[in-house]
Amino acid sequence: MKLDARPGSEIYEAYRDLFSFHKGYGKPEEGDAYWSRLVDESAALAKKYKGTSMERVVKGCLQAILKTLDEEVKR
Repeated sequence: MKLDARPGSEIYEAYRDLFSFHKGYGKPEEGDAYWSRLVDESAALAKKYKGTSMERVVKGCLQAILKTLDEEVKR
């Protein structure tokens, strides 16, 4: 079964939001302000998709993005 990924569909919007989030924080910075904004925005994004068919996908992608950014800043 093919997923409905047309603009406006839940899957399309979720991946668009995840891409925008990752793009906006793609170059990790040291400092509390950056990480505070990152955590707040990731929590808001997770909350937006809570109870939807994309909840697990969004949470998993956010975890992977946060882990990657954390690893990059520690290099």
